Amino acid sequence: MLDTVVGGQRLHWAAEGPDGWTLRVPAVCDVVVAGTLEEVVCRPAPGITDDQLVLLVRGLVLAFVLTMAGECVLHASAVEVQGAGGAPGDAVAFAGPSGTGKSTLAASACMAGAPFIADDLLRVHPGPSTRWLGRSAMLRIRPGAFDVVARRRVQWSAEPTADGRLALGPTPSTHDWGMVRCVVCPRPSPDGRLRVRQLPGGEAVLALVGAGRLVQWRDRAVLERQFIQVAELADYVPVVAADVPWEPPREPRDPPGRAAAERPADGAGLVASVGGAPEASARAEPGAGGATAAPGGLRAAGGSLAAAVLAAVLDEVGAR
Repeated sequence: MLDTVVGGQRLHWAAEGPDGWTLRVPAVCDVVVAGTLEEVVCRPAPGITDDQLVLLVRGLVLAFVLTMAGECVLHASAVEVQGAGGAPGDAVAFAGPSGTGKSTLAASACMAGAPFIADDLLRVHPGPSTRWLGRSAMLRIRPGAFDVVARRRVQWSAEPTADGRLALGPTPSTHDWGMVRCVVCPRPSPDGRLRVRQLPGGEAVLALVGAGRLVQWRDRAVLERQFIQVAELADYVPVVAADVPWEPPREPRDPPGRAAAERPADGAGLVASVGGAPEASARAEPGAGGATAAPGGLRAAGGSLAAAVLAAVLDEVGAR
């Protein structure tokens, strides 16, 4: 049913049996999922730790079970945004393949005060009022990205995980569901400039197809259902491509008062950051194919990066 191979290496596969499904991660674990989806049995390989199994169950196994239950599951991180007329629980999702900066953008947004919703796996119900459901226990980032957090002196817990990342503990959302305002598909900027562009229907659907939590399905019924779900999601929620300037952060050049003003003190969310025009340090300007922003202030501090991205995204979406 599922056979995920990357760079010639099989990461995992799944097969259907008479009483359910077997999901195998070679040299790590066999997972037997009952046909009722009410029972999951993990059979780890020798030497596999409980921490490794926890990560496996929270990510791959949960995504498989939800998918087989007919749910729409994105490979995405999400934060709550309360500005620009949004209601509590409204979210922006960062979606796409591994390594595109989803978790780093989410961490950056949380540094600026956005409540944390989910990382790695986001369950959504597409429709006229597209909802996200459920929250993640932690936000995992690669060690190199932790420099952004450290430079902002954010007082979060940071624990190493079994997959070589760092688990952060940003302020969580107090909601168990909410509306999805937009989906942002980030990628590294080729020239160090921030660009955002709302994708038209066909491009939006293709971007969301590539943002599935599980890829390389072979089961036709699952593929058809996923395609219908992401097409419906693209019908009702703006999908935005964002070229993000991923450069090492440096100290702000702006006066101290300005730098302090960019950091919300009450942790109430990105109310100021996304509530109107972008900050001057990352002012969005009209450009071919969407909004662009000069990179100068984006490298200044981790939190301002997400603020600039979200401000440009909401400006682009609002303009349409």
